[in-house]
Amino acid sequence: VAAGSFEFDAWALAEASLGNPLSALGYWVFHDCGLIAQFNIDARSLVRFLRELEAGYAYKGPGDPGPSWSGAVDIMSGTTSVSGGCQHTHAAPRNPYHNSTHAADVLQSVYALTTRGGLTPAYAD
Repeated sequence: VAAGSFEFDAWALAEASLGNPLSALGYWVFHDCGLIAQFNIDARSLVRFLRELEAGYAYKGPGDPGPSWSGAVDIMSGTTSVSGGCQHTHAAPRNPYHNSTHAADVLQSVYALTTRGGLTPAYAD
């Protein structure tokens, strides 16, 4: 079922994308909306950014601190910069429901509502 459909199956996307539903759908949404071309976004940097974002949803069980970021990816220029040694970590266990499949499902719902549901404002062009 297409990403613009209200019958979208996030679990099928998770399987088809080998466990990367958020980054796969995120890239597709950026491409479909013309954002990559409009804002001259480096495609490889966007993929790295989306994969890092998706890694933040990884849940390995109680006590899993999650990923640790010490830098940032600039999706416009394709550069990676260190943010002054600042570390971002998740100290507490997270809810296993909030995984990348759920995030992809939410992304798809927002995409479908804005593109098919008539919620895109006139000024968005």
